[in-house]
Amino acid sequence: MEGSLDFNRWFGRAKTLVLQPTTLCNLDCMYCYLPFRRLSNEMSPEVAQAVAASAADLTGSGDELDIVWHGGEPLALGRRKFAALLAPFEELRHAGRIQHPRHQRHNPAGDE
Repeated sequence: MEGSLDFNRWFGRAKTLVLQPTTLCNLDCMYCYLPFRRLSNEMSPEVAQAVAASAADLTGSGDELDIVWHGGEPLALGRRKFAALLAPFEELRHAGRIQHPRHQRHNPAGDE
């Protein structure tokens, strides 16, 4: 395409998507660089659905895609809200097209 960048040519296909389901973090680590960690801005299920649709396009050639849930602290959403964000990705996960690598900071998930 004349005049546009072919990102796949320069960078290859995406292998990882980093998503921020909430800006809120209850850990207050001294090394944290996130300025809005005390605010509770949350990703909507509609945004998660749109990202899942894009992820389906990115995995069309059979490549597996890692979906990394980053923060804030993703578990600060509570289990129900986080499960609602994960739901649009389930079909892709069951098909082996995406995975959710785990990174645990010993922060228990809320029961809300």
